[in-house]
Amino acid sequence: MAGHLKQHSFTGNTDHNFNGLTNNFLFKLNSSGTGITNSQAYDDGINIAIGHSSPTARFSVKATGDTTGNVARIDGATVDNLFTVKNNGRIGVNVAPSDANRLSVTAGAGLDGAINISASNLADNGYALLAQGSSSSSNYYGLWSDAQGATSNNMAFRGSALALAVTNNYGGQFIARNASGQTIGVYGLATGGDSVNAADSAGVLGINSSDVSTNKKGVWGYLNSNVNNGTGYGGKFEAANAGTNAINYAIHGRANGSFSSATNYAGFFQADGGSDATNYAIVTNGGTNGFGTITPTDMVHINGTTGSTQLRLEKSFTPTSSGNTSGNIGSVAWDDNYFYMKTNTGWGRVVWDYNF
Repeated sequence: MAGHLKQHSFTGNTDHNFNGLTNNFLFKLNSSGTGITNSQAYDDGINIAIGHSSPTARFSVKATGDTTGNVARIDGATVDNLFTVKNNGRIGVNVAPSDANRLSVTAGAGLDGAINISASNLADNGYALLAQGSSSSSNYYGLWSDAQGATSNNMAFRGSALALAVTNNYGGQFIARNASGQTIGVYGLATGGDSVNAADSAGVLGINSSDVSTNKKGVWGYLNSNVNNGTGYGGKFEAANAGTNAINYAIHGRANGSFSSATNYAGFFQADGGSDATNYAIVTNGGTNGFGTITPTDMVHINGTTGSTQLRLEKSFTPTSSGNTSGNIGSVAWDDNYFYMKTNTGWGRVVWDYNF
């Protein structure tokens, strides 16, 4: 209040003692304009508070009584809720706070993103963003990302790591630990609304756990769709590197169990889509296929540990005649008397020689 107070200005305070006022509270005119009273602003000479008299920071605001109202709100000239804090601790940036989330952020039109987090010169094992917590209930997520848009290239999460002098760079590292139940490190879902958009719809589920229970998956691809004419991928992997002498692995699998009773599968493929479906466990298109060798020279190149364990046809089959309709051209079969192969003119056979 500029100027000075006169004795006749306010009734009840003519002695200049300001009876009824509290130390350090800024004063204001009362509602009738006939006197002065305490305001909500408090100044102890170091810290300033609104709504209370115990500030522990340079500026402190506390709302009392109303548990659902706003403690603070900043509005722009044309945009409301630029920054809003509710009394229950919920915060909204460019959007009204939601009671379901601690922080709600919405990017306005024309912005590159809602949040940009950047960190440099971090200590070893430092984090630009750390999302963690605990919950006794199911379906707990350390980080949940959801991208929805009308155009292409919508990414719920995109990670990039670049370092020139250190190792162990992670564009994204996700770890989930749980004593029991399903533990999900990364759960991604892509869906399409019709046969065109759903053509590449795939769900990718990454599971990794430090416990010793069964059925743990490093990467698990799952797709459930009935869209007509769509192409579904439980997992799709591509590797492209045009550099000189580059080695590209679309999939590189290794199984190395340390227990004596462990069964290790570097790759396990199963197709069982029902009697009306056409099922292919593995289809290779182009290139050579090596078994026991990393430098195959033919479409199928087998290099067994010993010559007697390279190829095995476990089931026997005996064609009833050369015109038997079973099999396809190039199919082979055997029984205790003959070795069979089907050619353009039917099944042929050669007798086994056991006299050597």
